[in-house]
Amino acid sequence: MVLAERVGFEDVGWRYGVQPRRVLTFGLDGKAKVAPTPPADMRVYALDDPSIQIAEADIAPGRMLFTMTCSACHGINLNSAGAPGPDLRESGIALHQGSLWPVLHEGTLLPRGMPRFAMLTPEQARQIHAYIRAGAREALGTRKASQDQASGGRL
Repeated sequence: MVLAERVGFEDVGWRYGVQPRRVLTFGLDGKAKVAPTPPADMRVYALDDPSIQIAEADIAPGRMLFTMTCSACHGINLNSAGAPGPDLRESGIALHQGSLWPVLHEGTLLPRGMPRFAMLTPEQARQIHAYIRAGAREALGTRKASQDQASGGRL
């Protein structure tokens, strides 16, 4: 697996779910030491299926739709620290369009906090999927970054 480094304003080296959960209690004259925290992990563990075909024409509209509907939780330019929403380049659900559609349109992850976007059409969901897949491939180094991404991602 090829790993890419995270870049952007959300990169503080902290990833949701990576830090250990622990309860600390204190006692007078205590001598115990707290275990060290794992080091900062700035890598993107992107998933890809090379057999998935994405249309170049879908990527730019997908980026716009992602920015308007998804970026508040899943990060600007697909760059998320994992909370409140995961980095979709690393998501098995976002790997295939068929599994992404029910999440976006029907709200199958509503109990976990994912809102439903019933107004999205199948074409728009395909465009969002294309943008996520293109971003995963860019993180893996199997696709060259688009011109607007290379210039800082300005719309």
